[in-house]
Amino acid sequence: MRFHCLGVGSIGSLLAFHLRQTNPAPKHTVCLLVKRNAFRRDLRHREGGIEKGKASICVESGGVRRRIGGFDVEVHDPVTDGIHALSRIRTLHRPEPPGSAGRDIRPMDPDRTSSTETPAPIQHSHPPPYHTSTIQSLLVTTKAGSTKGALKALKPRLGPSSTIVLLQNGMGQYEQLASEVFPQPSMRPHFIIGTTTHGVWSKGVHDVVHAGPGSIHFAVVPDPLNRRGFEPSYPFEIAATGKAPPLDTSVISGASRYTDDPEFWSLAETLRALLRCTELDPKWVPYDELKSMQGKKLVVNACIGPLTALLECRNGALYGDPSARRLVRQVCSEAFQVFAAEAESQKGKNAESPKSFVSLFSLKSLESEVLRVMRTTSTNFSSMLVDVKRGRQTEIEFINGYLSRLGRAHGVPTPTIDALMEMIRMKGVIPPTPSLDSKL
Repeated sequence: MRFHCLGVGSIGSLLAFHLRQTNPAPKHTVCLLVKRNAFRRDLRHREGGIEKGKASICVESGGVRRRIGGFDVEVHDPVTDGIHALSRIRTLHRPEPPGSAGRDIRPMDPDRTSSTETPAPIQHSHPPPYHTSTIQSLLVTTKAGSTKGALKALKPRLGPSSTIVLLQNGMGQYEQLASEVFPQPSMRPHFIIGTTTHGVWSKGVHDVVHAGPGSIHFAVVPDPLNRRGFEPSYPFEIAATGKAPPLDTSVISGASRYTDDPEFWSLAETLRALLRCTELDPKWVPYDELKSMQGKKLVVNACIGPLTALLECRNGALYGDPSARRLVRQVCSEAFQVFAAEAESQKGKNAESPKSFVSLFSLKSLESEVLRVMRTTSTNFSSMLVDVKRGRQTEIEFINGYLSRLGRAHGVPTPTIDALMEMIRMKGVIPPTPSLDSKL
């Protein structure tokens, strides 16, 4: 089995590390998909690489550093890479303005190792390292807003026998991909959607600290063609016994080779590979249960992310503040009404589902979960705050934006959720006033 990892930041590096550790070569290979050729070269020749021509990843946990090598690296977006290369050459050869002699005024480029480095000449005698082979299993941990563009670029390599794992913040990515990238159900890859509670932060490129052990929950999106049920006995056994039976990959496919079951082999193999990553505490759960977990996490992020980004504070600073508590209560109330309206609209559409995912939590449990996360991550900076401070695109459109769009679809007003979203949008485009204190 060949796994491709798209999005090799902190969570992506952690997942790739454990995939490589528990699914050894030569039977399995793990390939890191990157955008830029320079980034690819840097990974393959980084000091500490274990195998020549391969990349390595280091994970630190409890003060112990472990490094695993043997990762292939591919460039997956030749257009972006070409534009970046041309831009870089033009920047390096741009004349300096008067009075700037002796100063390096070029923008900081993360691919450069020093201010005097010159780009390698473009070689036309060899084809660029862009691949066209079919992707069997693609694990996506990119920012939610980058998913559609990245999958469009990879679409020629993805088919109905491929499997895509979405392990991201927010909700709505699968629905967007199904309608805008893979609109034909017969040509759509299998999808696994997941959520994680692991706390990871990056020390450098492919050098991460696993600071907060957690778990990964994932579920299989039902087959749009109804060719095979992935949870065939689940609702009926719950109704009969009150207990949830274990989900079994052999129900999806018991084949040991692709040729024995080309339609579902990659889906079953991807699930088995994820379940082998035992240090990450992986759990395969029913689709409705996973959507409930996603819904709770979405509401947590819809509260903590915007508020900490706007106030530029740690998560715990919100915990004891009465105003923050009132805003949290209002966001939770609006979100619960949205989820309830969505659940009502889905009644009778999925005969296999024993109950709607919204019935798995309550308004009180939503508010309690937000406060719990504030307390347990009190010293952390939210990812939305980090994105805003670094001038990066936030995931607000797939967090508050998802709730807002769903609310409009069902006629449920979401004024607090919308206001927080609009303020984050403004925060991203209106620069702060420098030295404001001296002007007041």
